[in-house]
Amino acid sequence: MLGPKDSPEVRREQMSAFESMASDLEFTTRHTSFDVGEHTDIGLFAGPFASPVMDFDAVDSAPVTPSDDEEIATCIKGWESLVPADYADSYTNFANGSYLLVGANGVGHVTGAEGTEDNDAFQEILANYPVFTPRQVNVSEVKVTHLGGMRACATYTVDEEYTNDTSFSGNAVAVLAKLDAGWRIFIATDHLTD
Repeated sequence: MLGPKDSPEVRREQMSAFESMASDLEFTTRHTSFDVGEHTDIGLFAGPFASPVMDFDAVDSAPVTPSDDEEIATCIKGWESLVPADYADSYTNFANGSYLLVGANGVGHVTGAEGTEDNDAFQEILANYPVFTPRQVNVSEVKVTHLGGMRACATYTVDEEYTNDTSFSGNAVAVLAKLDAGWRIFIATDHLTD
């Protein structure tokens, strides 16, 4: 990372040193010049190094319209309203069959609904937060940022009431892709309260 006091010569020297160290890797660098305030990062596109965790065929879509935002909000509300007993049969209406779940302790690759009944941690959550059927959940403040016409990131707030007179309120993020079946979640976070 270079600071604002570094001269253009130092910046060029650092970029050249970086390119030299990475010369045997298969990627190209692009020089840009802009004032970013306190620091300048030398950044790279990591795609050539990544192995896909899951494949999907996003549709080539027309330019984004307000109906895309409505469909994304509907998808998220459906996802957050799933009743545990219906999860196995219905989650693919809102999420891809394989998706990533980002929690406080790491990232999990979910490849289906199997095992939820036998999962002690999941059963403990249900014991502490017993849901109504249908769930009494409110999803609000859905903010969508489109990443081209076929991908989007949404942040939102979840408020839920439970059968044991407790409640929860937190924020979450979902990354979605537009498939033939509609918008589906590929990455979801747990609900953050901090």
